[in-house]
Amino acid sequence: KIPTADKIASVGDFSALYLGDLQINAAKNLKILKIGNDTPGYFNTYLKSLTINNLRLLSDLDISNCVSLTGTLNLSTCPNI
Repeated sequence: KIPTADKIASVGDFSALYLGDLQINAAKNLKILKIGNDTPGYFNTYLKSLTINNLRLLSDLDISNCVSLTGTLNLSTCPNI
Protein backbone atom coordinates (compact mmCIF):
# COMPACT_ATOMS: atom_id res chain seq x y z
CA LYS A 1 0.00 0.00 0.00
CA ILE A 2 1.28 3.45 -0.95
CA PRO A 3 0.14 6.20 1.47
CA THR A 4 0.04 8.96 -1.16
CA ALA A 5 -1.25 6.86 -4.06
CA ASP A 6 -3.99 9.40 -4.78
CA LYS A 7 -1.27 11.83 -5.99
CA ILE A 8 0.30 9.44 -8.54
CA ALA A 9 -0.30 10.31 -12.21
CA SER A 10 2.18 7.85 -13.73
CA VAL A 11 3.89 4.66 -12.57
CA GLY A 12 5.92 4.01 -15.71
CA ASP A 13 6.23 0.66 -17.43
CA PHE A 14 5.40 -2.31 -15.17
CA SER A 15 5.74 -4.89 -17.97
CA ALA A 16 9.38 -5.77 -17.15
CA LEU A 17 8.33 -6.66 -13.59
CA TYR A 18 6.11 -9.56 -14.75
CA LEU A 19 3.56 -8.78 -12.07
CA GLY A 20 1.24 -11.41 -10.64
CA ASP A 21 -2.04 -10.35 -9.06
CA LEU A 22 -2.50 -6.60 -9.14
CA GLN A 23 -5.09 -4.41 -7.43
CA ILE A 24 -5.17 -0.64 -7.95
CA ASN A 25 -7.79 1.37 -6.09
CA ALA A 26 -6.33 4.56 -4.69
CA ALA A 27 -4.36 6.07 -7.60
CA LYS A 28 -7.17 8.40 -8.61
CA ASN A 29 -4.91 10.56 -10.83
CA LEU A 30 -3.36 7.66 -12.74
CA LYS A 31 -3.69 8.19 -16.50
CA ILE A 32 -1.59 5.40 -18.03
CA LEU A 33 -1.12 1.84 -16.79
CA LYS A 34 1.28 -0.37 -18.74
CA ILE A 35 1.38 -3.91 -17.41
CA GLY A 36 1.84 -5.80 -20.68
CA ASN A 37 3.95 -5.32 -23.76
CA ASP A 38 3.48 -6.03 -27.47
CA THR A 39 7.20 -6.59 -28.14
CA PRO A 40 7.72 -9.86 -30.05
CA GLY A 41 8.65 -12.61 -27.60
CA TYR A 42 7.18 -10.89 -24.53
CA PHE A 43 4.67 -12.92 -22.52
CA ASN A 44 3.57 -12.40 -18.92
CA THR A 45 2.30 -15.74 -17.65
CA TYR A 46 2.23 -14.55 -14.01
CA LEU A 47 -0.57 -11.97 -14.14
CA LYS A 48 -3.70 -13.92 -13.30
CA SER A 49 -5.98 -11.21 -11.89
CA LEU A 50 -6.24 -7.46 -12.26
CA THR A 51 -8.59 -5.27 -10.25
CA ILE A 52 -8.98 -1.59 -11.11
CA ASN A 53 -11.38 0.63 -9.20
CA ASN A 54 -12.16 4.35 -9.33
CA LEU A 55 -9.38 5.38 -11.71
CA ARG A 56 -11.49 8.10 -13.26
CA LEU A 57 -8.59 9.64 -15.22
CA LEU A 58 -7.20 6.37 -16.60
CA SER A 59 -7.23 6.63 -20.39
CA ASP A 60 -4.63 4.06 -21.46
CA LEU A 61 -4.40 0.47 -20.22
CA ASP A 62 -1.92 -1.95 -21.80
CA ILE A 63 -2.32 -5.61 -20.88
CA SER A 64 -0.83 -6.92 -24.13
CA ASN A 65 0.44 -10.50 -23.97
CA CYS A 66 -0.72 -11.08 -20.39
CA VAL A 67 -1.75 -14.54 -21.49
CA SER A 68 -2.84 -15.93 -18.10
CA LEU A 69 -5.17 -13.05 -17.24
CA THR A 70 -8.62 -14.57 -16.88
CA GLY A 71 -12.04 -13.44 -15.80
CA THR A 72 -13.81 -10.18 -16.43
CA LEU A 73 -12.04 -6.83 -16.19
CA ASN A 74 -14.55 -4.32 -14.85
CA LEU A 75 -13.68 -0.86 -16.13
CA SER A 76 -17.03 0.73 -15.32
CA THR A 77 -15.39 3.13 -12.83
CA CYS A 78 -12.85 4.22 -15.47
CA PRO A 79 -14.94 6.41 -17.80
CA ASN A 80 -12.00 7.52 -19.97
CA ILE A 81 -11.24 4.01 -21.23
